[in-house]
Amino acid sequence: MIAATAVWAVKGLPGRGVVRIGGVVAASVLAAVVAAGAAVHVASSFAPRGLTLETQRAAVAPLTDWVDENEVEWLAADPWGAAVAPIVLTGAHVGLFDAPAMAGVPRLTGLPCPAETLVDAGLYRICAAP
Repeated sequence: MIAATAVWAVKGLPGRGVVRIGGVVAASVLAAVVAAGAAVHVASSFAPRGLTLETQRAAVAPLTDWVDENEVEWLAADPWGAAVAPIVLTGAHVGLFDAPAMAGVPRLTGLPCPAETLVDAGLYRICAAP
């Protein structure tokens, strides 16, 4: 649709020769780029996802056991965005790691622990508060 419109608009350019040929070539290149982008987008929607809900649940299972065994109510998310979902899956309440109220609370992270590692589940780990 876009390509046909672009080529139709180029055909309406005055004169003949280089300007008209250049316009047709430019419109064709633009149409090819748009079509290729659409094709890649559609193809990527069928690609398998690396981190699914089931994958996260399996990765968090050892952490959930630790939270239950130690009766932990709160975990601090470090960093905030990436650690929120795993904390929710453990059943603990979520707090922001740099909030004053979270000063002595263990932290869940996907990064190496800056302090003692309390439990390591591979993808995620719970660290002692620094």
